[in-house]
Amino acid sequence: MAKHRSFTLEKFIKATEDALLKQYFEQWQISVSDDLVFDGGDGFDTFWKGIDEAKRVEIDDQLHCINDTIMY
Repeated sequence: MAKHRSFTLEKFIKATEDALLKQYFEQWQISVSDDLVFDGGDGFDTFWKGIDEAKRVEIDDQLHCINDTIMY
């Protein structure tokens, strides 16, 4: 299956509902504050940088796979 080459984490986050993203991150055992707005710029950047780098890489890879599956 070809990858969707224009994928960026920012585009994916903006296209996905906050409630679904919160549920997704909580499945990774990452706590998400109730007031976090995922597509709100700096708030998400700070949240993302607070996640362990190895876990961020895993999440990013998984989101790429999800995006590729949705696109085709």
